[in-house]
Amino acid sequence: LWDVPTATCLRDWVGHDGAVLSLAFTPDGAGLASGSHDGTVRLWQTTARPVLAALPVEQPPPALAFSPDGRRLAVGVPDRVSVWDTATATRHRLLRAGSGSPSMLAFSPDGHQLAAAYAASDGSGGTAVWRLDHTASPQWFPEAAGHCTVQFSPDGATLVTTTTEHALTAWSVASSQQLFSLRPQGRLPKLAVMPAFGLGGQRLAFQPNQIVDGRTGLPVTELASTGLVTAVAASPDGRLLATGLASGRLVVRDFATGQGIIDEPRHVGRILSLAISADGRLLASSG
Repeated sequence: LWDVPTATCLRDWVGHDGAVLSLAFTPDGAGLASGSHDGTVRLWQTTARPVLAALPVEQPPPALAFSPDGRRLAVGVPDRVSVWDTATATRHRLLRAGSGSPSMLAFSPDGHQLAAAYAASDGSGGTAVWRLDHTASPQWFPEAAGHCTVQFSPDGATLVTTTTEHALTAWSVASSQQLFSLRPQGRLPKLAVMPAFGLGGQRLAFQPNQIVDGRTGLPVTELASTGLVTAVAASPDGRLLATGLASGRLVVRDFATGQGIIDEPRHVGRILSLAISADGRLLASSG
């Protein structure tokens, strides 16, 4: 667990019996969820070492997401998505849509919708969006190649998805229509690197070193290359852009200027996942 302003490692947690696949902060930054190959999701306090709860999800969960109020945790495992009450550690809802495991989950900013991206290889991939206030079938955003990441814009009006080929599509949530689509220039490895909104949705980090306009998809800024990017995260206020590299190096930049804040080798292997707390002070990295 990292303190971003001072570039200080605050603590390491040990508790899972397998590799950690996914991380998510509570919106207030006071809690952290970790999903592991051991078939559990563990809830932690960022100010203490003991685990708060272990959720028996029974299968390795590649995707986690807290609701904006922090009272619910969505957990994706093969063939289903479960929504848990974090106060009681009990399952609240069980949702089904695409085949296989969701590669990513995302709540809408108002917490009323939940999106799950499916990277199915049989041509049935896409993203499902459920309205959590009723039990209707999910809204479906299809992609034959499958989606590996999904997120809502800060105002909740736009859904952004990417494929394993790094193609990005922005969708209207209200109409399910495409707003714009982007494809990377040149050949890139097949890694699920999530784009990141910044500056209130005005900017979108796309490809390892490119920032585009979040409303039109037009290029705005090129960042200096620091290596192969394997994980990306933006602070909730949109001011910080964090990137994890295949070399284990962690880079944090100012989203508006591109100026570096942290640039240090901290993992032996590649960085798999990043999460930034709501106040932008804490950054968690796993590898």
